[in-house]
Amino acid sequence: MIYKKFGEKYLLRFELNDDFQKEFERFATETNVELGNFEGIGSFKTCELGYYDTTTKEFQKKIVSENHEVTSLLGNLSTLEGKAYFHTHVTLGDKAFNTKSGHLYQGTVGATLEIVFEKISGTLERKFSDEIGLNLLDL
Repeated sequence: MIYKKFGEKYLLRFELNDDFQKEFERFATETNVELGNFEGIGSFKTCELGYYDTTTKEFQKKIVSENHEVTSLLGNLSTLEGKAYFHTHVTLGDKAFNTKSGHLYQGTVGATLEIVFEKISGTLERKFSDEIGLNLLDL
């Protein structure tokens, strides 16, 4: 993954076989960015999606093991216990033009993945909510 800064925004280009989460964490460490939002397009060779069931307070997970277009990738960066915490959702399209979507746990980049990351000044921690069962932004 390579990146370039333009004002308070960064353009990131992930390469074939990049581990999305690992490389995004490297970006946050190298740039000292702790808060922001991002969007992207590209492709994943494989990825793991999740759906949060508010009744059981558990994620249902699904492995997607064939190449899919990333038609929309959206998320934000905050911190959890002082470490970078990426909250990412993705919509994927397959060769039959069917879509899948959900919380993105892990992804291995296909041809490329292009992200626009907008830095927000400051920091914002997440805090676990017993009521919801998730780490929420502590506003």
